[in-house]
Amino acid sequence: MMEIWLRYAISLFIAIHGLVYLVAPFTPMAPNISKGWKGTSAALGNALSTNALKSLTTWFWVLAGIGLLAAATTIAFASLVPGLWRPLVITGSMLGVASFVVFYDGQASLFVNQGGIGMAISLAILAGVLAFPQAFP
Repeated sequence: MMEIWLRYAISLFIAIHGLVYLVAPFTPMAPNISKGWKGTSAALGNALSTNALKSLTTWFWVLAGIGLLAAATTIAFASLVPGLWRPLVITGSMLGVASFVVFYDGQASLFVNQGGIGMAISLAILAGVLAFPQAFP
């Protein structure tokens, strides 16, 4: 059984990551994310307009944030809602990764600005869930 402090630490980490996704598009850091962005997606090409890509990315960020915050809550209170944490973490992490895939325009020099670190954290969280499916009740 996992120590309670470790469960809360993991929950806090996931909650902070979720908060970043949730508030990033609505804070002063938002223009830095788009700075230098070509307005296209390396993965989707020209399938969506610049405004549609921004909108889709914002929705993915918000949904990832909500999903990860809900996941963090279910991890902190895992005994009250057994098993619910796993699908929430997987969904929130996948939406975070999807937001990067949709938004990233392929410029290696802007990998970090366009969400590369957030995508890496989401992938690490996802890998943790897949590697330790029984970590919480």
